[in-house]
Amino acid sequence: KLNIQELFRIGGWAMWPLLIFSILTFTIVLERIVFFIRTDWNVDRQPKNKKNCPAAKVFSAAIDCLPENKTAAMEAEAAHQLKLLEHGFSHLSEIASLSPVVGFLGTVSGMISAFSTIANAADVNVKLVAGGIFEALITTAFGLIVSLAAAVSLHILRQWPDQWVTKIEYVGSKTQFSQETDRENPS
Repeated sequence: KLNIQELFRIGGWAMWPLLIFSILTFTIVLERIVFFIRTDWNVDRQPKNKKNCPAAKVFSAAIDCLPENKTAAMEAEAAHQLKLLEHGFSHLSEIASLSPVVGFLGTVSGMISAFSTIANAADVNVKLVAGGIFEALITTAFGLIVSLAAAVSLHILRQWPDQWVTKIEYVGSKTQFSQETDRENPS
């Protein structure tokens, strides 16, 4: 039975970028989870800590400007907060895309090695080409594993900002509607 270090060695050069991609994926996911846990996601009540509440920042932007600019201010601040919430998501997307490519490059490298061995051998046997094919399969598998981890993590992490956007749009539209009603029907 082979351990992870032996598989890494056999996989060849392509394992290094895949290792870097896996470390980056783990780091981004861990950072986002900690950030999301510390974030106050509520949009319906007064936040305990305005610093960790994106909705409070959005609504504060509306309060701090002229009445005719409230919607634009809220939209601009919401876009800014969404960008902060989605920090690192583009990196996860790129890792999910590039990992299989690197794995397949390792596959090609392994197959070239296998065929080179065949071309240079006087007597061809299965053991002679198995090493190159083994390298090829290891890099393909690891590339797909890293890609899958990044893609699934991205999908799961994206749920928090997506739900926040839905809530903030709903509360913002209710607030805007009540302000328009108040202007049309002054007491």
